[in-house]
Amino acid sequence: GAAAQGQAPPGAGVARGIRVPREEFDGLERRFFEHRLRATCANVKQARADKVARRFDREGRKQEIVAFELDSLEQARIAEQREIHRFGMRERLRQNRGAKDEWNAMSVEMWKQNMQTKALREGQDISFESSVARRQQERVERKQAAATAEVREGVEAFERSLAGLGFRGRPTPGDEGGGGAGGGGGAGAPGATSGAGGDLSDSNGSESDRSDLRGERLVAMTTQAASARELVEALQARMPHAQELEQEAGLFLRKIKESKTAGSIARKERERRRRRVLVEQQQEQELLEEGRLEEALLEKLGREAVEERAISYNVWRTQRYEEVIARNRQLRQRGYATRRKEDQREAVLRDQDLLEEALEAGGERRARE
Repeated sequence: GAAAQGQAPPGAGVARGIRVPREEFDGLERRFFEHRLRATCANVKQARADKVARRFDREGRKQEIVAFELDSLEQARIAEQREIHRFGMRERLRQNRGAKDEWNAMSVEMWKQNMQTKALREGQDISFESSVARRQQERVERKQAAATAEVREGVEAFERSLAGLGFRGRPTPGDEGGGGAGGGGGAGAPGATSGAGGDLSDSNGSESDRSDLRGERLVAMTTQAASARELVEALQARMPHAQELEQEAGLFLRKIKESKTAGSIARKERERRRRRVLVEQQQEQELLEEGRLEEALLEKLGREAVEERAISYNVWRTQRYEEVIARNRQLRQRGYATRRKEDQREAVLRDQDLLEEALEAGGERRARE
């Protein structure tokens, strides 16, 4: 009885071998089973989505084929248009080359004509200049010849006038002796007078009217005096007195002083006008410089204002960019959160579908057993 009591019951080892599993092992096994189901079993939702999207895929492939054919036709049309354009360009290039060659030939011909015209014009200019120089030289020579002839004529007329006045030159000793032998001068004087009258008649017969007028003018201008004393007295009578000379000298000095005073006044007036003009010019220059300085300052301020506006615009644009970037980041974060929620919901739905399919499969298997 004691031995029987000390021995274990027959099924005690089996009972100890079959123990209640722990919860973490059950969870691990369940997760492994779910992963295997997900890997081996088809996703019903994905299958339905693929079934729905299959016709769209076929339509997309058809459209891709049609687009490829249309693209091929478009490429062929573009190649044809390109070839036509290339042919037109070659034709225009050939026409332009011909027109350019023709224009170059016309330009060369025109240049030759212009050079010939230029050479002809230069020859005409040279001949004209030579003819003008020759005419000027001839004119100068004619003037010189006329002046020479006039001088010679004047000298001859002067000599004839002197000869008409009786200036025949220095008398010879024979003429002086003949005059003294006349005895008392009564016989010699008439002879001399008759000889002088004969010379005057000869000279008057040979000279012209103009020479006579000049001689008469010279005789009228000479002082009529019988002796040297009378000549001196006549000259002294013509000369002004000392009082007149003193008055004239005083008047002359007064005029000089007045002219000096007037010159000084005029010089002072000119200096005053010059200073006034210089002051006005300096004022105008200062006004001009002030205007230029003001324009430069306004331009600088305007340039700074433009730069400030550009900087403020760049700052504003940068701020707007930052705001847009921040808003886009927020939208992306919101989209990411929404996408995660949708993924989680789809995962839960997919797990529920898998669980339902597993339960249905287990029920069918148990029913078959």
